[in-house]
Amino acid sequence: MTINLRTHPNVEQTGNDTSVIDCLIHEIQNDLQVIKMEAELQLVGERSKRGPECAFDAAANIERLLGEVRRYFLAPR
Repeated sequence: MTINLRTHPNVEQTGNDTSVIDCLIHEIQNDLQVIKMEAELQLVGERSKRGPECAFDAAANIERLLGEVRRYFLAPR
């Protein structure tokens, strides 16, 4: 899942950078939880239904989120 920090419903539209950071942290925590669960399954010799693709998708989403944050904070205001 990719978010757009400028239009995300959890980001206040007041220009409050704290809400942007809070949203980013929440989204990254979700993705890290997916990666952690997949790693734990691998350690016990189990596989999720999607296999490691879900962990790769989560890592890619973190990369996209960080790019979005970079654009958000570098954009002229």
